[in-house]
Amino acid sequence: RALLTVGMGDTVRLRARLRFDGSVGTAPTSTTLLDLEEFDDIRIDGEGTGAGLRVRLDARGFIELNRGELVPALTDADRMRGLKSTTTLPVDVWVQVEAIVKLGIATPASTIEPIDTTFDADTTDAWCALWLTPEGGERTLVMRQQGTTFIDRAVWEERLAELAPDLVVEWSDTVTYDTFQVGLTNNRSEVDQALAIDDIEVAVRR
Repeated sequence: RALLTVGMGDTVRLRARLRFDGSVGTAPTSTTLLDLEEFDDIRIDGEGTGAGLRVRLDARGFIELNRGELVPALTDADRMRGLKSTTTLPVDVWVQVEAIVKLGIATPASTIEPIDTTFDADTTDAWCALWLTPEGGERTLVMRQQGTTFIDRAVWEERLAELAPDLVVEWSDTVTYDTFQVGLTNNRSEVDQALAIDDIEVAVRR
């Protein structure tokens, strides 16, 4: 069933309060924390390929945001990959994790990492940001980047024609997300991790 339907120009907000247990395993790494998914708005040869908007921890424990359609025929260079911060999540303390993504295309990608302050969010077509708020602390911006955050149909049709000309591709002008998962949804760290979750929100502003 549909959770929310979004299109270019919409802003998606994902938020949850999380608390890692420092007595279990090691410092949190290599796992997905917030995961918004859809499965049917891009179809290749009749099969849904899925699209995701995810907040993850990389192998060093740095929090990152990943936004990209999972089209198998495209290489990693054709997708918007993980946008990394240089911030790790503390353990044994509640932290609010908040991702804000304005969906759009045709915006030059930021070359300043991890925080780009050179663009105006009100007039920029596509950008994303990550905020952390420890319990009792201040809300802190840890990642802010501009760049394509939605399906650039013209670019992808050209790439698919080059890489896989026989594929039949069906496109939608919108993306309908049907699943929002919070927690250790994709733990690749190979160690046990324990996470408490509270106060979950997913919303869209038009």
